Amino acid sequence: MRLVDGPSICGYVVQHNEQEHLLIINGEVILLTPIEYVLFMQLLAHFDKQLTFALLINSASSSCSGCKTRHALTLHISKLRIKLLHLGLDISCNMKSGYLLSSTSITT
Repeated sequence: MRLVDGPSICGYVVQHNEQEHLLIINGEVILLTPIEYVLFMQLLAHFDKQLTFALLINSASSSCSGCKTRHALTLHISKLRIKLLHLGLDISCNMKSGYLLSSTSITT
């Protein structure tokens, strides 16, 4: 299995494998569903920048036919958020516009 490095986030070493939906952060394996992987990679590519609900729903719907609503997006983001919090990563929501992936603390 081939791991790809990055994208780079200060204080984190990120590796991933798209085919296996595998994410490794600071040496810790995070198992993601295909939809969680797509959402996380989209948020990671725009770290510390808010992404609109529409953009995330569009990204998610390409790998999940049942992910075409804001409610479905919220459920997937909630599950993803739980998997990331202990690493010092959080996904926050602006109820009017979208989600933002950011660091809650610097991990070394």
